[in-house]
Amino acid sequence: MRRREFIGLVGAAAGVWAPISTTFAQQVKRIAIIAAAVPVDQILSYPFFRVFFEELSRQGFAIGQNLAADLYSGKGQVREYASVARTVVATRPDVIFTSHGTIAAELEALTSDIPILAFSSDPFALGHRVASLARPRSNFTGVATDAGVEIQGKRLSLLLEAKPNASRVGFIASLRTWGRGNGSAIREAAQMEHVTLLHVNLGDALDQNAYTAALDVAGTASLDAMVVSDEAEHLSNMTSLVNGVAALRVPAMYPFRDIVVAGGLMAYHVDQLALSRYAAGQAAQILRGKSPGDIPIYQPTEFRFLINTKAAQQIGLHLPPALLARADEVIE
Repeated sequence: MRRREFIGLVGAAAGVWAPISTTFAQQVKRIAIIAAAVPVDQILSYPFFRVFFEELSRQGFAIGQNLAADLYSGKGQVREYASVARTVVATRPDVIFTSHGTIAAELEALTSDIPILAFSSDPFALGHRVASLARPRSNFTGVATDAGVEIQGKRLSLLLEAKPNASRVGFIASLRTWGRGNGSAIREAAQMEHVTLLHVNLGDALDQNAYTAALDVAGTASLDAMVVSDEAEHLSNMTSLVNGVAALRVPAMYPFRDIVVAGGLMAYHVDQLALSRYAAGQAAQILRGKSPGDIPIYQPTEFRFLINTKAAQQIGLHLPPALLARADEVIE
């Protein structure tokens, strides 16, 4: 059967948010995708979202056949996420998928009936309307990517193995994250490791200027090492982040593999692509009519440790052989 696929850019001049609509003659189901920072015209090719749609197609929902996708981006402007949420909810899609817990919280404030599927660091710390991970009993489900203080503690301990004499550690994060679950978890981890933790504040507009300003301030703080929050906005600002941290000549622990591939030192991370495929399975269940409140929120239990030895050489850091031996992957 011959089919036609039409892709049009809608509302690009209307502000921070900008959706793309993918439609076809016989629309059956409609999904709205909200990326926190990935440009809207790159969402379909961005690996995280590409594998989501590949798995969704494998499970019977393919763009151009029985699925329409409306694509939106917050462009990393945290203060604009509420505006994006209002725009999406007004279109009444069959399900909304977002890669950011803060955006999901904005959506929850606007609708209690449209299914919301989201990646969220900690559903409880972020105040999502869920009864439990096993039975959310609401219009929210998805993937919880952070296991709390244990993961932040692991990231910090690995970093301190790379820099054993570190006593002052920076935590680069937005103001919102510093005041919520991840912020409290890294503060608790720092107390357990007996190191001083300083907030390298990105404010609430995670753009290139924010990274430049925050890292300039960090350069005057005599930091020995840096932990980077697991905010999705870092992925669209990798160059500014990696280069800025490297200029400080301090070791840094990142939350995403992609940043280490791009030149960061190390990461203790979940497999984002595998989790995206898992979320696609959850989306397929919702599109078939299952209530998100009956779909368990998935919490990964496997993390991988990645080291970039070239990045270590560039800042003059000698990595202990024992630490290198523990890495699941080494980039040389």
